[in-house]
Amino acid sequence: RADEGLDFLEQAADAGQTNACLVLGRAYERGQGVEVDAEVALAWYRQGSEAKAGACTVAAGLLLAKAESTSARREARELLEEGLPSIQGSPARARVCLTILGRLYLDVAPRDGTRGVKYLERAAELGATGAMVDLARLQERGEFLEQDHEAALAWLKRAAAGEDPVAWIELGDVYASGRLGQVQSKDLARQAYERARRERPVVVESRLKTLD
Repeated sequence: RADEGLDFLEQAADAGQTNACLVLGRAYERGQGVEVDAEVALAWYRQGSEAKAGACTVAAGLLLAKAESTSARREARELLEEGLPSIQGSPARARVCLTILGRLYLDVAPRDGTRGVKYLERAAELGATGAMVDLARLQERGEFLEQDHEAALAWLKRAAAGEDPVAWIELGDVYASGRLGQVQSKDLARQAYERARRERPVVVESRLKTLD
């Protein structure tokens, strides 16, 4: 009885139950029992956030981070920073929050890029492989970090050890091109690409064609 469930949740949310706001927001964001509606989802997250529910604040920030507009992404950064202390007891959620915060600073406020790097480093310390790949790219280019090809390769290998398909593809590119001081090797490149095939089949196929 989805309609009755929604009515119950809405009554609970309006009565100040912030968990109900979070559940409603997720339902509309993911299309669980209702049609996907990001605006309605955001409205429920905001209602919970206004009641000082950190989980709702973070959820609102993550939803806004997907937006294309700069203003929405700036607001996302503010919300994520506000909600971050409330999720420190959850390493998995903290990894996501810190990684997105780092990317938002690099994208929306590049003058504060060093702050973005700090967030990425904190995410990497918690095991966020996406943050490790981002740090490798920055380290290779010398953006907000000292250019260090050995350190960049170490970040990639650490991310790949966590079975991140993006890291394996990046490693494949390194071996195929001979970047980061590596000896050019099609065999090593092919092995790296193959590790990512299951999750990134289209990308892997296109990369393998370049080796033939």
